[in-house]
Amino acid sequence: MTGAKNTRESWDRYWLDQSDGEAGVYQAIAVFYRKFIIKPTLDRFLEQTFPTGAFLLHAGCGGGHMDADAVARYNVTALDISSNALGRYNALHGGRAKLINGDLFHLPVRGGTFDGIFNLGVMEHFSDDELDGLLQEFHRVLNKEGRLVLFWPPQFGLSVRVLKFVHFVLNDLLRRNIHLHPEEPSLLTNRHDIEARLARNGFGLEGFYFGARDLFTHAIVVARRDN
Repeated sequence: MTGAKNTRESWDRYWLDQSDGEAGVYQAIAVFYRKFIIKPTLDRFLEQTFPTGAFLLHAGCGGGHMDADAVARYNVTALDISSNALGRYNALHGGRAKLINGDLFHLPVRGGTFDGIFNLGVMEHFSDDELDGLLQEFHRVLNKEGRLVLFWPPQFGLSVRVLKFVHFVLNDLLRRNIHLHPEEPSLLTNRHDIEARLARNGFGLEGFYFGARDLFTHAIVVARRDN
C-alpha cells in the first residue's frame, strides 16, 4: 500500500495491538464475524471461481482469519505490507501458504504468475487514483485466464452504517477520538462504476453480488482478465 494513509508504519501500528478497550471489543466481534459470517461466503465464491489447486494471491491478507479452507484447497500466496499482519497469518496457517511482505503496487512476482487474486476489505482503503494502479498491477501478475474475487464494502453496506453509528457515539457524543479501522475513501458506489473501472484497467465484470449471504456487508465483484 502507498500514500499518506497506507504506509508500512501505519498498518504495522494497526496490527500491532488491538486488544485494549473499545478496540479490543471491536476486534473480538470482528474476528467472530469474519470466521462465521464472511468466511463461508468467501469459500463459496472461491470454489465457484477457481479449481482446486489454483495458484491464488491473497492481496492484502491481514491476519488471515478467513483463509483456513483456502490454504487447504489452493496454492495461496499471502501478501501484506505489514509484517505484524503476516506474523498473525503465520501463527494461524504456518507452512500452508507462501508469505510475502510487500507492496501491492509493486508485486515481487513475474507477470502471469497467478490464476486468481482475492481480497476482503482492502480496495476501499485506497484513493480513486490509486485504485487504477492497483488493478493494473493485478492485471500484470494474472495469467490470461486469471480472475479477481474482490469483497468490497459499499457505501450502503450494513457494516459501514453500523460502524458510522459506533464512531458517532464514541467520538461525537463521548469525545473519545477512537478510530476502529483505517480510513475508507473508496467505498464502492454501484455496479456501473466498478464495471467501468474494471474495463479501463483490462478486466471484464463476470459477477456482482450484494445480499444476505454475508449480511449485506460486501459487494462481491468477480472479474476476468481481458487479453
